Amino acid sequence: MNLRKTAVLLIATLSLAACGSTPGERGLTGAGIGAATGAVIGLASGGIGVLAGAVIGAAAGGSIGAFSSPDHINLGKPFWRWGRQRARVARIQTGLRRMGYYRGRADGLSGPQTARAIRRYQRIYRLPVTGQPSYRLYRHMRAHGATG
Repeated sequence: MNLRKTAVLLIATLSLAACGSTPGERGLTGAGIGAATGAVIGLASGGIGVLAGAVIGAAAGGSIGAFSSPDHINLGKPFWRWGRQRARVARIQTGLRRMGYYRGRADGLSGPQTARAIRRYQRIYRLPVTGQPSYRLYRHMRAHGATG
């Protein structure tokens, strides 16, 4: 693997350290991605070896992830948070259906019908109207007895 390809791969990987909204999430994601990339670079280069490459990559990716800010670059929630988010969306949909705002299935997927129902709820309760299923919306609905 030539130096240019290695540099591009390393930069692309370290930019993925931007997953998550907390320093812990970003550091953990960055370390994992950095370790994998470092191992590949170590194997391909033949000079430093797989283990040394993984350690160097984990340190670099973890540092960049932990010390970067979601304001600079944010690639969304880390993959280990996706299931929890889908369950929360399903609970929001169930609550919206109980209250008569939503008629679809509580499948945990936020589509146009869910967004319309959320906007209606937000307008009626004088919340910022985003149409997005957020933790803040979930907490508000829970406080008003709409979700379990």
